Amino acid sequence: MDAPNFEESLAVERIEAASEACKSLPFDFVLTARHEVWDEAPDLDAIIHRLQAFEAAGADVLFAPGLEDFDSIRAVVSAVSKPFSVMMMEPGLPYGVNELSGIGVKRISVGSAFSQLAYGSLIRAAREIANQGSFEFIKKAIDYKELETFFA
Repeated sequence: MDAPNFEESLAVERIEAASEACKSLPFDFVLTARHEVWDEAPDLDAIIHRLQAFEAAGADVLFAPGLEDFDSIRAVVSAVSKPFSVMMMEPGLPYGVNELSGIGVKRISVGSAFSQLAYGSLIRAAREIANQGSFEFIKKAIDYKELETFFA
């Protein structure tokens, strides 16, 4: 991903402006400041510095999608006072919701994983019909009654 983040001073100015705009709204609005972290070896000090700048600029929530190392997440949570959000997209991580909330993470996103799962199921079902001529996938379909109960 080429330069997914604005230059820091511009990013901070944008958060400050958004924070001021939010204060004039006639309803509650949660401003989340996001810093993309998709590097192989992210610079944790730089991430913390930027998130602290966003916090000082008025962000209500701090978000660092791509930061999935547990110790790094813990370091960020302890370095900021605003709620911290992470995105969990890597399969097989050795920790889950309980461990993340235990270190102070306030929001966990799964990004596009739900839609990828749904599309993957659709594609596997279509391939089964096309390649095997069978309908075994239907055994894994959720019952309408269960769907209605879930969404009620």
